Amino acid sequence: DDLKSGKNVDLSYLDMPILGGEGSTVEDLKWINSMLKKCGSSVPMFCGYGLSEMFSVMSVWKDNLPESIFDNGKPVINSGLVYPGLTVGVFDKDGSELPYNTAGELWVKGPTMTKGYYNKLELTAKTIVDGWLHTGDIAMYDKDGFFYITDRKKDLIICGGYNVYPRE
Repeated sequence: DDLKSGKNVDLSYLDMPILGGEGSTVEDLKWINSMLKKCGSSVPMFCGYGLSEMFSVMSVWKDNLPESIFDNGKPVINSGLVYPGLTVGVFDKDGSELPYNTAGELWVKGPTMTKGYYNKLELTAKTIVDGWLHTGDIAMYDKDGFFYITDRKKDLIICGGYNVYPRE
């Protein structure tokens, strides 16, 4: 809003801004980076992914983004590589791990994961199963280990017997 009103916004102090959340598009990232540059930032926006249940950020794409990231055929920007010590997988509704470039629910486990939700045993039992945190995020991996958050499981619409995510 300050930019639109003509106010000067100084963002030169930024060291590593991270764009997180589901489904950030190429257009989003290009727009944000153009605004950062106009505001004096010497670094671009980086892409990342995190959950409070995993104690913050669990992956980040922290190198300068190559032009190829904008032309990879995926609907969203990748969320980087997973931090060492964490294990992630993309699973179908039956708990089978899915191959590369196939969307399913992202599950994660590692030493920073919560033991559960305070005074919410039922939610904990539903969300943390056999040591895996079921994130509720729909994701896919590519062969290089980069993953893409494409939607939210709870946003699924069942229409005429087909599973349709709003982003589709």
